[in-house]
Amino acid sequence: MILFLIFCANTLFALENFESLSAWKTLSTEEQLDHIYNYRIDSTEVDIAEVTDPKLKVSIDEMQSDALKNIDTDEIYNDIDGMENIASIGDPSLSSVTFYQIEDETVVIRLYFYQSGGATSNDRRPSQTHFESESEAIADGVDPESDVSWQAEAYFSWDGQNWRPMSYTNYEGRGFNWSGW
Repeated sequence: MILFLIFCANTLFALENFESLSAWKTLSTEEQLDHIYNYRIDSTEVDIAEVTDPKLKVSIDEMQSDALKNIDTDEIYNDIDGMENIASIGDPSLSSVTFYQIEDETVVIRLYFYQSGGATSNDRRPSQTHFESESEAIADGVDPESDVSWQAEAYFSWDGQNWRPMSYTNYEGRGFNWSGW
């Protein structure tokens, strides 16, 4: 019975953490990410094209630049080596932004990145592992419409003055990971 009461008290405190801005600020980065990963904080996801505020756009551009320097791309190359008939195409693109709010204040921003790729239809290894453009890939027999892609996430928290990096990985603890077929 005592263990059950302790569990209930801990659960109530955990629920309070994502509803109270002051409680949120006392959590460690790992605890904050746990609340995010387990959907215990209000969020709104928007396509990057929907972000129109100039100041916010500048902040997101800075976060994007920082994230792309730090997100691990090893999984992309491991997948390409393991499957032999695939390649990555172009630069990673920022496709959406998620705003996590407590008491109407954005406390965390998640950037969602997408890396496109393609595959040959005859299981032939492409002449290179990465193509700068779709036209280069097509010329080598790589179909950019095949379901080959990778995704990555980066999280940034607001410290009251600046956006600071929290994590360059997803809940699985990796950088770019396979999201294709």
